[in-house]
Amino acid sequence: MLKFEADSTATWTSSAGDSKGPMQVKILGETAPSEYDHDEVGQMYDIELPDGTQTAAFEDELSLPEQECMNKFTSIPDMDGLFWYFSNKGAEPQPVKINRARWGRSLKSFNGAQQSWLRDGEYLIGPQPAPAPRAGDHK
Repeated sequence: MLKFEADSTATWTSSAGDSKGPMQVKILGETAPSEYDHDEVGQMYDIELPDGTQTAAFEDELSLPEQECMNKFTSIPDMDGLFWYFSNKGAEPQPVKINRARWGRSLKSFNGAQQSWLRDGEYLIGPQPAPAPRAGDHK
């Protein structure tokens, strides 16, 4: 069984120096071993980026949601989810949501404020994983 199944999603953190940081991608399937030196680099996967372009990723550049811990972002990441926003004013962290289909490359706070940038010293922690259901909560 493959570690990453076709038509699943994963987070891709490219090892290329000019990468845009972690992003949510669609796994298209296993890259054909004839396309690269499988014995030297290990398994690779064909992936689709959020903008629709396709490329190949090394297995160790991909992670599944249950393998991920929350990451720190100093710019707005190219992935959806619930994040914690830390301002440079020392205020309490605020929960914010990123939904690219609704707001593009912006974040939106629960008070309705929306912004498409982070200032020096500001950062996001996330995405916050959804909690597992607890027995007895769905009565």
